[in-house]
Order: sequence, then structure tokens, then C-alpha cells
Amino acid sequence: MADSLPRGAHQAVRDVDAPRALSVDHEQEWVEFAIRLRQRLEAGAKQYGDVSFRRDLGELTGEIEQGLLDVCGWAFVLWCRLRRLPPLMRRGLALERCRRKPQLTMS
Repeated sequence: MADSLPRGAHQAVRDVDAPRALSVDHEQEWVEFAIRLRQRLEAGAKQYGDVSFRRDLGELTGEIEQGLLDVCGWAFVLWCRLRRLPPLMRRGLALERCRRKPQLTMS
């Protein structure tokens, strides 16, 4: 996959731990997101032959559309399941999210 990355992408991957538009509270999440994204791209390159950057734009558009439908569909499923939770349990989940403190790492 490394050979198929566009010029400048390698530096962008190295700089992923320095997001400019995110608050300190979300820097670690950004790094984890970037790592998982890279893993997905590498797995896709192995599974599908590392041709993503050479695929027809129409095919890419179709893939994105399917992916967005998947995300929206799973979000709807989660929304439905959360709506079935008793109100006290939903409130407890919201309180738990508020109590969590961001995990900061020193580099």
C-alpha cells in the first residue's frame, strides 16, 4: 500500500498526532482513529489487490454510497435500540459519558 499513497500522504500520516483543529480533549481519539483507518486501508489493499487509487471514479462513488448507507443503517439500528432502553438507563448512559475524563498522553 505504501507505494500507492499519493505524494505527501506519508508526511500526513506522520503528522497525524498533531491535529490542528481538535481540542486537547480529542487528540488521543484522533490518533486512534487515524491508526484504525490506516489498518483498514492496509487490510483492503491486501484483500482487494491494492488498486484503490487506480479505480474508476464511478466505482469509488458507488463504494462511498454503499458505505454511507451502511453507516446510516447501523446508526438507525442503534438509535432504535437506545430508544427501547428505559429512561433511567438512558440517563445513566449519558451521565457515564459526562463523568469520563479525557485520557491525555505526554509525548
